[in-house]
Amino acid sequence: MSPNEQGADSVTATVRLGLDPQLASIEARVIEMATATRRMLVDAGIAVQTMDAGRARAIVAADDAVDSTYLAVERAILDLLARQQPVASDLRRLMALLQTGMHLERMADTAVEVGRQVLRAGDLAPVPDLVRDLVKMGVGVRRMLDGALQALRERERDMCLAVVRLEGELDELHEALFTHQAANAGEGLPLPVVLWIDRVARLLQRAGQHAVDIAEAAWFQITGELREFDRDDSDVARTGAGEL
Repeated sequence: MSPNEQGADSVTATVRLGLDPQLASIEARVIEMATATRRMLVDAGIAVQTMDAGRARAIVAADDAVDSTYLAVERAILDLLARQQPVASDLRRLMALLQTGMHLERMADTAVEVGRQVLRAGDLAPVPDLVRDLVKMGVGVRRMLDGALQALRERERDMCLAVVRLEGELDELHEALFTHQAANAGEGLPLPVVLWIDRVARLLQRAGQHAVDIAEAAWFQITGELREFDRDDSDVARTGAGEL
């Protein structure tokens, strides 16, 4: 090996030693965001189930910490790009973490909006069956988030596609909710209750879509392919995504 080659290898090793801890620190902050966002989603489900105004206010208050962490992630990534020269695989990881942070922040926003819906409900008394459907949707959203984060951490292509299947299950829960609404409408279900249930259900669906976006970011990190998942991908997830 020539002196020039030895020098280049030494520089590369030095850069690598400086880059890895920074990448790990950024990933730790994203996981911190994910933990906080998931907790907000759990609390949102409980607030809907119990119409607990105190818990709803706590969700709204928790959003500032998530926003602050996302800004810290964004700044850290920009700083790393300015000071280092990441190779392609590191760039993919950084972009996936940036996208994940952005969608976690938006999922937290949907949890806040659910909390605000609880606060605005006033004296509304949603039908217990419909509330149970909303709670099931909330559980579905958390399963999607868990799967997307597992795909990101463990670089699992199968899990990326499995999140799409879970989105299909979330849509089925949404359709079941409307079936139950129609059944209750014949019993004089008040319009304000119908609208309230619809708003919360749509917020949960939106949160699920952000989980799919995180799975797409994980896919990009793993494969380098920019891909927007669709329903056909859920069939692939059932038959064995590892063969792609």
